Amino acid sequence: MAKAKVSKTITGRFKITSRGKILHLSGGLKHRRSKERTGLRIRGKGMKEMARADKRRLRGVLGL
Repeated sequence: MAKAKVSKTITGRFKITSRGKILHLSGGLKHRRSKERTGLRIRGKGMKEMARADKRRLRGVLGL
């Protein structure tokens, strides 16, 4: 079976390290409704490690 095409949005938001860890960009402000907007603006950048269930699902999608 052919590998499913993965959009650039998904591949751009996820990063696989040399050791095989899957990291994802934290969600933007538009995805999180919160009163502490300035705090989120500072803390909401960078990469985070994914939850185990999400990793499994993503490995299937990316064909890893």
